[in-house]
Amino acid sequence: MRPPDPEYQKLLLPYGKVIQQLALATRKLILEEAPEANEFVYEVYTIADHFTFTQRPSDAFVFTTTHANWVNLGFNFGSMLPDAGGLLHGKGKWIRHVRISHATDLDAPGVRELLRAAIAQAERPQVKAEKASTTIRRARSAEAPSGSNRRRQQGAVTTHHLEAQTQLARAAVRIFAANDRINQILIEHLDPAAWRAKPPAKTRTIAAIFTHMHNVRSKWIRLTAPHLKIPPQLNRAHCTPQQARAGLAESAARCTEMLAEALGGSSGRIEKFRRDGWAPPWPVGPEMLCYMLSHEAHHRGQVCMLAHQLGFPLPKEVAYGIWNWEKLWKERKARGSAPPVSKKAR
Repeated sequence: MRPPDPEYQKLLLPYGKVIQQLALATRKLILEEAPEANEFVYEVYTIADHFTFTQRPSDAFVFTTTHANWVNLGFNFGSMLPDAGGLLHGKGKWIRHVRISHATDLDAPGVRELLRAAIAQAERPQVKAEKASTTIRRARSAEAPSGSNRRRQQGAVTTHHLEAQTQLARAAVRIFAANDRINQILIEHLDPAAWRAKPPAKTRTIAAIFTHMHNVRSKWIRLTAPHLKIPPQLNRAHCTPQQARAGLAESAARCTEMLAEALGGSSGRIEKFRRDGWAPPWPVGPEMLCYMLSHEAHHRGQVCMLAHQLGFPLPKEVAYGIWNWEKLWKERKARGSAPPVSKKAR
């Protein structure tokens, strides 16, 4: 197991010797189960060590925080973990923690099982990194301008501009709904044997790709529009095609609501698009939609390529049908109307 970064050890010095040892012992437990995880250490009101298999802090699955008299073993999506022993504490939507006050708390029944369950649900990179890394940095809070400041910067919005934004929002909703219809078609016509078939090299399975697409949507909503109902994450290790289709349908509905509010020209609560915790936020606009579509098109291309490589090519009518957007729009309308654009924008 790799030793702790010397800079991390320096950050722990203000704490007592016992707490330093607890923090390092908790880190050791995590790396025993996930030796390839990267670390992101933040010096804030506490010393927080986040663990992720990717290079993105927002994909962290477990973390530690150091306090005066204990260390917390935290789980980023703890509310989704099985906790028969009632070890987890916290009342938020996602995060839970186990308080570690003594070294023996790490050996309590159920602690390691919680960690393994979190690892099973964690986001994985497409290509495994050759070496795990540790990044030390101060956490930076995103500074979003207030609605009044934003309006002063933009000046008075003309009626023509409002109408243009309303049209953009309607088009964005229509386009993203058709985009998700393509995902549904691919899963519907995919050979069941291809769902978990092991792909060549160290790449994601088709099941993992679709669960990743849904989970990333949930992340967009959580970071950009937390006032909306955030779809629960899918477990890549156990997700079935039916669960993926249902999850994608739900996350697509929330994404279209987010687009309608963000691009509708109303005085809504969405002023920035935050695609990831590490990335700078963007002002809402067409770029937001383009990024969302590009992400999904990229992964759909992977799915089509993998299905062919694994010996389960998609039927020709499907391969050609995903380009028939006129039909996709009609099918989208037949399955339900899109969320309305805010009346404030009209």
